[in-house]
Amino acid sequence: MKIGLLGIDECVTRLAQAALARGHEIVACWQEPGATHFLPAELASVQIFREWDQLLALTDMDAVIVPTGNGAADDEPPHLAPLRSAVQTGLSALVCHPVAPSTIAHYELDMACEESGGKLIPFTVNRWDPAVAELQQLFGAGPLGSLKQIVIERQVTDDRRQTLSHQFSVDLDLARLMIGDAVRLHAMTTVLPVGDVLSAANNPAKDSHWPNLAIQLVGSTGAAGRWSPQLIASSDHSLLRVQASGEAGLATLSAWPRSASGTKSDELSSSSPSSALATLTWNVEGTTHERSFFDDGQIEQAAIADFEAAVAGQPSAVSWADVCHAMHATESIGRSLKRGRVIDLNYDDYSEEGTFKGLMAAGGCLVLFTALVILLAGVAMGQIGWKRFDKIVPVLLLILLGGFLAMQLLGNVFRSEAESEDAPSSDTDAQSPSKSESSST
Repeated sequence: MKIGLLGIDECVTRLAQAALARGHEIVACWQEPGATHFLPAELASVQIFREWDQLLALTDMDAVIVPTGNGAADDEPPHLAPLRSAVQTGLSALVCHPVAPSTIAHYELDMACEESGGKLIPFTVNRWDPAVAELQQLFGAGPLGSLKQIVIERQVTDDRRQTLSHQFSVDLDLARLMIGDAVRLHAMTTVLPVGDVLSAANNPAKDSHWPNLAIQLVGSTGAAGRWSPQLIASSDHSLLRVQASGEAGLATLSAWPRSASGTKSDELSSSSPSSALATLTWNVEGTTHERSFFDDGQIEQAAIADFEAAVAGQPSAVSWADVCHAMHATESIGRSLKRGRVIDLNYDDYSEEGTFKGLMAAGGCLVLFTALVILLAGVAMGQIGWKRFDKIVPVLLLILLGGFLAMQLLGNVFRSEAESEDAPSSDTDAQSPSKSESSST
């Protein structure tokens, strides 16, 4: 494939290096204004564009790799608009999760991708991490039995809402692998932020803090989860610690951050027992076992291989719906803090049909309210002797109800148009195979 880069960060750099290792070509890169990350030496010859529409105008590009939102303070990170344009033109995209702090933005991208026929595949590190896979195998049929609880501790450099929301959405994928989809969430903090905490879009306190945040989760498997951040001075030494307890013992996973080259810097040698990027220890019947994991780029290469399969029409190991659910749970943190209670998570996917039904439901309430106003006005006019209005009231009601009933037919009209677009013609079927269904639905 010929791949373009819609921005540069450590995640994109590692994925680009993995793509090169698998024989793909990086044709161009868009570098947003004020970028702090730059391409490594092996990508120094890649053409750099200062305007993203110039990159998307290339006709020989098959896919794009998109950086993460990286704790953006608003709902519109700089690379969200070019990503939206890319999927609308039918380009496939490998997106570092999370791409934006808004759930709606993720669903909008999904609907745009369904219309264009492209592939939208998220990249979540935990999904391809061999250490996490090994941790999973210890439970269930493994030596530690069924999982009861998982505790995730993430070191961060500040407790701003943007930072914690971003990191939680990343780590939630790890929790999901262990306890299933989160069905209940309860967030607690020592000091509530000022103003509306529901989302970045309507939060006047953009830099609000969540000190001593702790989040309790209940997974679809019945196991419990807990996520909490720990403040540290430098992100170079940030550590992820996961403790998972089962019926027969306890397992602990410790993971250190990687550099853009996929290796651990010398500064971390003193904070880890070896040059390993992750260590997994578990205890069974009084015997302690330990295993170390050394990163050789296999995480990103596995993600690129999965992306290749998805572009070829095969199902992906991770779907866009997974990250939509993660962002929905992340936005529920603010709701839980504001209301001071447990939030039940119902994952209702957005669609054009569902949006239409919602609009019609709201329209029905408006019609009933308007009809009530007309009836009351008719009664009032009759009381003051204006009999002519009594004859107009039935006509107005018929027009109102008739217009509402006519609007119900729009759903069938849009559905029939969509079906006619999806149905392949006989000429097309005779010349080429039918297009496979998108795996991001």
